[in-house]
Amino acid sequence: MNNLLNTIQNLPTSSGVYKYFNRDNRLLYIGKAKNLKNRVKSYWRFTPSLLPNSNLTIRIIKMLEEASSLEYIVTESEKDALILENSLIKELQPKYNILLRDNKTYPYISIDNSLDFPRFEITREVRNSKNISYYGAYPNGGRVIFDTLYELFPLVQKKSCLNGKKACLFYEIGRCLAPCEGKISSKEYKKIIKSAKKALDNREILIDKLNEKMLKLSMEERYEEAIIVRDNIEAIKRVDMQSKKTVEEEIEPKIAELFELKSVPYRVESFDNSHLFGQARVGAMIVWDNGKWDKSSYRKYQLKSKDEYGQMKEMVSRRIEKFNSGKRANLWVIDGGDTLLQLALKLIKEAKIELDIIAIAKEKLDYKTRRAKGGARDIIYTKNSVFELKPTDKRLQWVQRLRDEAHRFALSYHKKKKREEDMKSSLLEKKGIGKATLKKLLNYFGTFEAINSASFNEISVASSKKVAKILKTEIVKK
Repeated sequence: MNNLLNTIQNLPTSSGVYKYFNRDNRLLYIGKAKNLKNRVKSYWRFTPSLLPNSNLTIRIIKMLEEASSLEYIVTESEKDALILENSLIKELQPKYNILLRDNKTYPYISIDNSLDFPRFEITREVRNSKNISYYGAYPNGGRVIFDTLYELFPLVQKKSCLNGKKACLFYEIGRCLAPCEGKISSKEYKKIIKSAKKALDNREILIDKLNEKMLKLSMEERYEEAIIVRDNIEAIKRVDMQSKKTVEEEIEPKIAELFELKSVPYRVESFDNSHLFGQARVGAMIVWDNGKWDKSSYRKYQLKSKDEYGQMKEMVSRRIEKFNSGKRANLWVIDGGDTLLQLALKLIKEAKIELDIIAIAKEKLDYKTRRAKGGARDIIYTKNSVFELKPTDKRLQWVQRLRDEAHRFALSYHKKKKREEDMKSSLLEKKGIGKATLKKLLNYFGTFEAINSASFNEISVASSKKVAKILKTEIVKK
């Protein structure tokens, strides 16, 4: 500890990367800082002895309790520190780092300066190469900036363009200067690249150029195109607002550290079920992917089970069957308590699927009225812990948002199925089958579809031959 204390007290105030090691010289954690001295000191209390700061997350406190020594690397800028940290984490896989271990990070715009006619690219992989320049990272808006570069500067629009020998449509509309036909030299082209790089470093240049374009389109009464340009301007401004935050705020999740997840949740599936006194039993899965709802991946489930445990088991089991087809999530959010969480964990273990699962449920109170009036808080359950966060905590709100969307989707499907079942109930009543008999049949078979597909003998066993005769003579339409 004396060596660690001595290193902390003598840290420089420049930007850089720091590395914590344990007594066996095993790498525990890599971080980066705008100011090494201030950042590393924020981890600790120095009186009466060197101890971890109590306001840190459980994961970081645990890491600091193991830490025995510290090393650091000074960089020229905060951006260089971010790139170096990214590279080192992926290469060295420190025990307590979770953000970049799965090669998922915010996107960058990169360019290979060694090429005669280089192109800008969007990438999540940062390589240690003196020939490649990186711009970002971009928590949001990176794609808008990238597209704006290719719209405002006459760059090589596609990789395949350089393989051709004849100028294409991009040359005709002024979006490219046709290096494929030798109409521009590498030296002249790199002057354009230099201007584009300047715009990346100072996005006010991009905004000014877009404002000019928006005004021109408006004067030509091309209002729909002008609106698109206006929206792009706002998106780039939001990137500027984001970039004013420190790098620490940008890439310290959000969520993964608190809940001790294996990786940062970039694709999340959330599950909920809905029914009314056992009728119209349905389930729903919604998908959040890299900051937005992927509604094309939402799924609806008709469920046979009568209790919530059985319904969740049925829904999750059906999702597991198709888990390896299409995009795969790395986090599930279950609407329910620890019992349903343990069920889901058991099912994925049996299926040999690797992903994180958390659950969210209302706390149990003695007085139901308090719960009904919103007096109950949401509790989050993880594999190893239980969290009761303040209602203002952004991490809790993020999980609540996922749960609420799943609930909304499940409820809308439930209402639709309930209307269908009410209509079918009405038809059956007209044919002489009473409510009590119908309820008995639904309890036995689970759904109207199951009743329709049941044999004469099966219906006779569940009710009577008279009912079976009515149903099998004139099957209820789906």
